Parts: sequence; C-alpha cells; structure tokens
Amino acid sequence: MNDALYNLPNDVLIYIIAFLSVPDILLLRQTCKRFNTLTRLHIVWTNAFKLDILSNGYPAPIDDTDLEQRTLHSYRLTSRWLANSPLMPASETSFTGSPVSEIKFIPGRQHKWLLTVSKGTRSVLAIWDIVRRHKCSEWSPRGVPFTGVRLNTDTESEASIAVALDGSQRIALLHLDDDGTLREIHSFDIDLHLVTLTGDIMALSDDLSKTLIYNWRTDERAYLDEGDMQHGHCIQVIFTALTILVIRARSINLYTTLPFLHGQTHSPVASHSFRCVDGASATPTSVLIRSEIDNSWISGLDLFKLYSISSFPPTFTSEITSQCGSLQCTDVILGKCETAVWIRPYRVMTFPDQEHRETLMAAVFPGPLNPTAKPRVREVCPNPLNNWTALDYDEELGRIALGSGFGKITVVQL
Repeated sequence: MNDALYNLPNDVLIYIIAFLSVPDILLLRQTCKRFNTLTRLHIVWTNAFKLDILSNGYPAPIDDTDLEQRTLHSYRLTSRWLANSPLMPASETSFTGSPVSEIKFIPGRQHKWLLTVSKGTRSVLAIWDIVRRHKCSEWSPRGVPFTGVRLNTDTESEASIAVALDGSQRIALLHLDDDGTLREIHSFDIDLHLVTLTGDIMALSDDLSKTLIYNWRTDERAYLDEGDMQHGHCIQVIFTALTILVIRARSINLYTTLPFLHGQTHSPVASHSFRCVDGASATPTSVLIRSEIDNSWISGLDLFKLYSISSFPPTFTSEITSQCGSLQCTDVILGKCETAVWIRPYRVMTFPDQEHRETLMAAVFPGPLNPTAKPRVREVCPNPLNNWTALDYDEELGRIALGSGFGKITVVQL
C-alpha cells in the first residue's frame, strides 16, 4: 500500500476515486480496511453512477434504492452489450401457470412483479412474484374476455393497469397493492380500443383515423384526427413533454402536447407513411419497423429498420435481417438505448443436421451500447418446443420474459 495515498484526507481520496472505473473501485476496496469503508460511502457510488453510467447514456433502473448495486448491475449489463461476444443468459427463472397469451414486467415496485394474461374459456389476469416464483393474485370478470391490457407508465399512479373487456365495451382500471393483490377502482363504457395509459391519461383508438386522449379521473377529452392518410391499426401512443406520437401500422403522426382536453379535434403537425408492416416498437426517439423483404430473390427474411424520430420526417439509421416464418409471438421490442429483442421462428425447410427450434434474438444498434457503425445481432437462447406465445423486455435491468402455450413462464437475465 502506498503510504502517500493512504494518508490523504477522505475528501481528497473521494475525489481521486471518482476517476476510477467501477472494477478499480472494487479492487481498491480489497486493499485495506480504510479503503473498504471508504468505497462503501454513498458519495462514492453517486459519483460512479453519474460518471460511468448516466453520462454515457447506459441503461439503469431509476428507482433502485441501493445505489452501489444499481451501478454494479448497470456496469455488468453494459459490459455484456459492449463486448462483441455471445450473449448467453446469465440466469433463468422458470415457473408454471396457465397458458400465456400476454406477459409484462410491471414497472417500479422494486422490479418484483410480473403480469400474465391467459385467454381460454375465460380470461384471467395474474400477478406473479418473480423472486419467489409465486402467484400472488388473479383478476377475472366472469364470462368476459379481454381485448387489451395496458400497464401504467407512471408507477405512482393509482390506476396500475387498464383492462379492455370484450362484448361489454368497458374498460376497468385496477390498482396493484404492495402485496401483489389487484382491486378494481374504476370502470367506464367506451367503444374504442385501448392503446396507452400514462398517469390519469389514456389513449384509445377506433383503428381508422381517430385517437382519443382521455382523462379518466376528470372525464376531459380531446381527439387526434389523421385525416385521409393510410392508417392501419394503432400500435403505440407515446407522450413526451412537448409532443404526442401516434404510431400506426402504416404511419407515424406527430402532434403537439395538448395543454387542455376540452373536446377539441387536433390535426397532426407532421406525418410519415410506411408500407404495411408486420410489427413496430417505438421509444420517444426511435422506431423499429419489422416487415418481410419484398424481393422474390431473397424471400424468407424479415427486415428490421430503425428510424430516428427526433425530427420529422423520420430518419433511417440502420437495418438488420432475420429469418421469417410462422410464429405465435411476433412482437419486437425496442429499448431506449437502441437494443431490441424478438423471437426468430424455427426453420421449416432445413437440412437434417440443422436445428428445428425458435430462438430468442437480441440486437444492439449503433448508439451508447454499440460504438460501431453496424448493428450487432446475437442469439440468446433456443426453444426446442417452439411454443413461445408472449414476450416482454426490460432494457434497464436486462430482463426478458417469455410465456408459452403450455403455461411455462421464463425470465431470462442477460
């Protein structure tokens, strides 16, 4: 141990440690008792988190109270994305319930809850404790199937989940208690499709040309009308501080944020059309479009195109191809740090020595987790049973949830 370093005052040492990488801080901790104590101070990990994670735009959970563990987890996950090496799961957690048609990580709440939807003779919404692999509660209106389930992006909101009910044209709002139980707090009748829930504000669509922005607590509303453009069903509505983005199967429409909901109808300030797509996922800054390549010479491939939507019209940034085919789950999910996951179908026409199984895929596009000019695509894990029916992705924690038609639920940790 260097005596000159050891004898420095704490405030000077804390300043010096701020220039160390996360692995070097952990190595310094092992040298002596004083540095062991010093490197456990909150200020040390505040600096490390700001300088090593936030300033580089790396993924990190924002509501984890243990700052050291948050920093270590983010650093490890980031290192895996940055390394041009296989992305095998660090761990897998599995448990079994009813056949799964939808699966979603519930944001916040210490990242412990998972939601599944089963649609059989009756629709059932279930809440699972991921760590304990235990079902905490179920919610199911008798004889009424679900047509949509959306989680509230505001983790502090009273309405945790919105459920659209078929036949009755009703939307039920549920609150998730801290023990994992569900209770209905409000419902209303409306003949529109549920798209997004953010705080007290909902986006609903007629799947033609209109989107309703509705405050369920005050009953205030406004309409977004896309006019004569090619439309397609509404995939996603994203609220930002200044804009509202409406993503449909064939178009993206940009609106200014509505300061008041007084029943007025608004037209988009900018629009962009796509050819018909098979899937899409958007963040406030990017949209990933999935479509089959329209070329008879190279048929059998899906094309994933990433566009920046920081300005209009959207700007093409990069693309990848992936084998296409029959799938029970066609979702593609894009994260804010330009990583994406999807399921690649099994090969139908293959040679005897090739594997007939679908595969969980991951890609990282050029950005904070990929300093190169080209996307990187990796296989994560295969599924020989070819029965995945649902997919969700938590980029901040590097977790992927998979549901199967046999009821098996798997949480993959990258």
